[in-house]
Amino acid sequence: MSYWLIILLILSTPAYAGDIHVSLRAESVVSGSQVTLGEIADLEIQDAATFKQLAAISVAYAPAPGRSITLYPGVVLARLRAAGIDQQDIDFQAPERVVISTDSQEVSPEQITSSVIDFVRRHYPIKDAQFTIRVIQKPKPLTVTTGHLRLSPHTKMSIPRYGRSTITVDVLLGENRLRTVQVPVEIHLYNDVWVAKKPIRRGSPLQSLDFKKLSQDAASIVGEPLTSIDQLHNYRARQDMPTGSILTTRRVERIPIIERGKLVQVEIQIRRVCLRFLGKALNSAGYGEMVEFLNGSTGKRIKAQVVSSTLARVLLE
Repeated sequence: MSYWLIILLILSTPAYAGDIHVSLRAESVVSGSQVTLGEIADLEIQDAATFKQLAAISVAYAPAPGRSITLYPGVVLARLRAAGIDQQDIDFQAPERVVISTDSQEVSPEQITSSVIDFVRRHYPIKDAQFTIRVIQKPKPLTVTTGHLRLSPHTKMSIPRYGRSTITVDVLLGENRLRTVQVPVEIHLYNDVWVAKKPIRRGSPLQSLDFKKLSQDAASIVGEPLTSIDQLHNYRARQDMPTGSILTTRRVERIPIIERGKLVQVEIQIRRVCLRFLGKALNSAGYGEMVEFLNGSTGKRIKAQVVSSTLARVLLE
């Protein structure tokens, strides 16, 4: 063989022939949305540029976090051929099949519910209120891509004082939203109320000793509760109040000091002039209450505030 023929054969041999060794692993864990050759195979390549080129070849889409796919060697060879590399030009070793899974992490139900409860507490509309939060349906664990996650709870409506609400939680990786979960909650607000320690008959004068303070679920309270009993001596029971009845504005009324039909002095103050007439009360009323009086002289009705058992005063705006 001539010298020039030997040189020609050397120059015509591919640069990577015998220098590329690809050995697929039976199992691999990847990250990202694409599976590259460098993630699933051991590569032995002398040329750094060729190594980088082969390692970056995409061979499949990555499975969802927590899932796996099976890849057959023929698929990898097809991707190599598409990149201009033939099997005859490399040392290719592979098992019968390759199992690929995506690196993942789990967001636990406790993490989700904790973020929801903290969100409700921070955005509750009443400061220093006594309330509890119950998660109606515990969320399932979420499997997502690895990374520094952030849970972002939010709701379209404002947090209610009590009752049910649904909190939306976004699982974020940077600015990317990976998953979203809905968490229904139930809020219980507790108010301090006064309840009857014994049965109280309708029309009976009320005394503070007949009541005790308890913390009650606001959802069970009908009417507006009285928060102070300092002036109960001016009130009586409007209806029968069994033991345990909550003291509300519906159940009490002022003790009348003017009975219906009674004649009292009605006073009208206009600057320095004070006018009085004898008026007939059209309803019973207690101290400080407004009631209509009939002027016997003119036949006209006028509203006045009860000042005493013998006097009512017209309030001019």
